[in-house]
Order: sequence, then C-alpha cells, then structure tokens
Amino acid sequence: MKRTIVTIMLFTFGSLLQGSILSQETPQEISDETPDISLFFQVMLANPEEAEVTLEKISKNWKNGYASMLIELIFQMNPAGGRMLTPGGNVASTRKASKTWIDSAASAELGANDLVFPNSALSQRRVNSRGFSPQDSLFDENAMVRRRLLSFVEEQTGQNFSYDLERWQQWLWNTPYDPHPDYHTFKGRVFGLTDSRLDAFFLDDVPSQVRLDKIEWAFGGINSIPPLDKPTILNAKEAKYLKNDNKVFGIVINNEARAYPQRVLAWHEIVHDKVGGVDITMTYCTLTGAPIPYGSEVGGKIRKFGSSGLVYQSNKLMFDLESLTLWTTIDGKPVLGELAKSGMELKAYPVVTTTWKEWRELHPNTTVLSQQTGHRRDYSEGAFYRQWASDDRQLFAVTSSDDRLQPTDEILAMHLTPEEPTNTDRLPVAISEEFLTEHRLHQFEVSGRSFVVVTSRKGAHRVYEAGATQFTRERRGEILEDSDKNRWRITEDALVSTGASKITLPRVLSHRAFWFGWYTRFPNTLLLHGAYQQPY
Repeated sequence: MKRTIVTIMLFTFGSLLQGSILSQETPQEISDETPDISLFFQVMLANPEEAEVTLEKISKNWKNGYASMLIELIFQMNPAGGRMLTPGGNVASTRKASKTWIDSAASAELGANDLVFPNSALSQRRVNSRGFSPQDSLFDENAMVRRRLLSFVEEQTGQNFSYDLERWQQWLWNTPYDPHPDYHTFKGRVFGLTDSRLDAFFLDDVPSQVRLDKIEWAFGGINSIPPLDKPTILNAKEAKYLKNDNKVFGIVINNEARAYPQRVLAWHEIVHDKVGGVDITMTYCTLTGAPIPYGSEVGGKIRKFGSSGLVYQSNKLMFDLESLTLWTTIDGKPVLGELAKSGMELKAYPVVTTTWKEWRELHPNTTVLSQQTGHRRDYSEGAFYRQWASDDRQLFAVTSSDDRLQPTDEILAMHLTPEEPTNTDRLPVAISEEFLTEHRLHQFEVSGRSFVVVTSRKGAHRVYEAGATQFTRERRGEILEDSDKNRWRITEDALVSTGASKITLPRVLSHRAFWFGWYTRFPNTLLLHGAYQQPY
C-alpha cells in the first residue's frame, strides 16, 4: 500500500511573541560567547531596526548549531500571511490563554502590532516535500520577517536553500550536533504554544538518546489523536460492521485471539487492552505504516501511553503518563525523558496484517475491537486515508534513505538474533512485501541461522525459525511440507510437526512497515528483495 499520511490535526498556535516568552525573565547571558535564548525570539519582531540589532548580537558568536532554531521559527510562521489566532479568538484572548503555563506579567510591553504569529497548519507549511513557495506580499509583515531571518541564516551558514525546508534539515543533520545550551528550553517553549503540556518534555537536563533538532511538531497537542483505554470488545458474530475484505491486525497471546481493524486503529493509534491475561499497548503509526503490539509492563510497572503530537524522523512519538518520557513507536524504546538512558524496552508480540475473513476463518473464536469508541470518527473502510492521505512521498524529511525500494513500499520488518550474538545485538532485516507476495514460501539464512516466511493468499506474513529443515511447499494454506515429505501445521506461535515427534519451530517477531520509516531508524538493515538480496 503506497500512501503517505498528511497532517491529522490542524492546530492553531497562540501568539509566539506576545511577551509570554520574551518577558518570562530578565535575559541573562549564559556566557560571554553564548547569546541569550530570548534573542532568538526577539528576531521575530516586525520592527526591522530592533530585529537587526538582535541579529547582530547573535552573529557575534555564531555557531551553525543555532541555525536550527531560526529555521524552525521561519517555517513555523504563517506562509500565507496574516495573523493566525485560536478559533474565534483575538490577540487579547490568545494572550490570556498562554498565561496558563508561563508568567507573562510584562507581556504588555509588546503591542499587538509588534507580533508575528506562527503557522498553525502543518499542511500549509508542508505544501510539498520541497517546502513551500510563498507568494509574499510586500505588506505582509510575516513575509518580511521570514525573508530577513532567511537572509541572515544564509549569510551565517554560507548555504542557500531558500524556503526548501527539507534541504535545510538535511544540511543541519549532516553537521556536527552543537546546539545552543538552552536549545531544549527553546524547543519546549515553541512546542508549548501548541499545547502548554508539550513544554514538559523538554525540561532542563532531561536525558536524550536523539538529536533534538530531529524532533518535529506535527499533530496538534497531547492526545489530539486520542488513545483508546479498555475499549469495547466484540465477538466475531457481533462485529457486523466489518466486511470480509476489511484489513485487520491480528494477534494471539496465550491462546486468545484479538483483531484490531485498521479502519478504527488509524484514528487512535494507541489502544490499551488486555489479551490472554497480558496488558498490552497496541500501536499503529500511520506515518510509518507499522502496527506493533507491545506489552505494557516495563521496569516492573504497567504503563499507559499517550500521543505526544511529535515525531522523530517521521516516526510518531508516544509518551508514558508516569515519567513523561517520549518513546518511539517503531521499536518501543525511550528516546527523550527520565527513562531515555534506562535501557528499558517494550516487549513486542507477533502480529499479522490480513483480512477480516481470513483472520476469522483461522480463529473463529476471535474477538475484535468495536467501532463504538466514544469518539466521533468516520470508521468506514478507507475513510481515514481518503481524508488524510497524500501521495507516495513521506511527509517529513528523514536522515537516511535508500532507493532500492520506493519510500512507501511496504516491507516485512524484523530483528533477527545472529547465531553468536554480541551482547543483545539484533540484526534488522526487511523483505519486500511485493517479493513475498510472489514467493509465498521463502526460506533464507542470516548469519548462520535459517528462517522461513509463509505468506497466505491474502498477504498475511508469518516468520519462523527453520533450523535444519528445508521446506518445499505450502499445502492447503495451513500446512507446510518439507523435503522429507513431513507436514507441519502453521500456528500463531510456531510451526508444529504433525508427526509423532511433535517438533515445534518458534515464530519470529515481525510486522509490516513502510520502507522509509524502517530504514531511517535502522540504516544497517539487510534487505531481501529479489536481485537486491544481500549476502550474509
């Protein structure tokens, strides 16, 4: 499935400069060589004389690490011109709303005419993958500020990418990471204008496993995409809203089968559930196309997660409500916050992407997520994608890319442990979904270990350890045959020999994803794809 998800929520920022940031405290120089963070907000003043004085202060001890702050401000501003306020609001009401999270007693020092408002609609600033081509009016104060800042950044860096956000990001990410000492504070305050709670992710001295300039705002505020907590579950006969060909994500834990329809999960992306007596967090990142069920227990605690509205390298970041740590959804690891360097990792469970009919036939006792969620959404098949899908380009820029597949080509992704692992080293492996559709029984070796992928007629992929067994063909959909004519039954947990020995070959964790989303997170991925199959 080739599709890129555009912004799900359009969310309007409050006034960036309404004094809420500039007047929070009296500026204090961090050092003689480091410009105070307030200067990076003052440059957005519409008054050119004051802005130029501020830019001169920043230029005296310029570092390219400062460029990310100015580039973010440029592209947060409304490219269409005019003032962007909260719905039905005005400067005064927007200013009042912002005071809930920051002391802005001196905000009156700046008049309404001095303010430049940021862009609230990501779809506007992401007109295409090359940024926007603004039709700037000479009388558009926003446009004048943008041009002023852009000229300054180009002069300081020696780069000339105009309004091409992606090229600026690629250049920044390929430079040594040397941010302003208070970059986290800057980041938190900018994001905090979307939702004041976002500021809490960027507190002083918060551990981080990633570059902060690779974290982007994308989806409104906290839980703008609302998770489902203990949702209504139906048995198969009750799920009359589902059609046979509807896509579902199926899991089995401790012999209990559960299906999560894509048409429902796409609107929520996180479901807190219990399957087979295990508390799980079912995730689905619509940007990377990855459905992954995780065990909710980590670090000896059952954790609940929310949607942060932030992305890292096009991968949505969720957060746990207790520690406010940001976690990547594609590998279940904490990347920013209290737990970022804890070594914790969410335990993943196997999942298949298939049709409702196929899953129901294999698991007649399955239960399934209800569309009665308590939220008003169009849960009809494909509605989410009809409303929010773009073209075949990913929405956000990424550090690493690979042109052996198209960015949004689907792959089967897995981490495989080599025969002699070093510590806990796992090898990221990807197999083209198109390739597996053409080769429904595919056996391969990675670092001395043999694996077999079995693909159903409806495209459900399951990976198993093969050991010394050489499989030759599939029989009747649920049975495999090996080179010695022995038959094996396909289950969600293992391949089970039908002979007297009852040998089992365990299932291997795998899930679907878009190629770009997986590769940018794991650029050392081994790709199996016809002529591109790599030697191991």
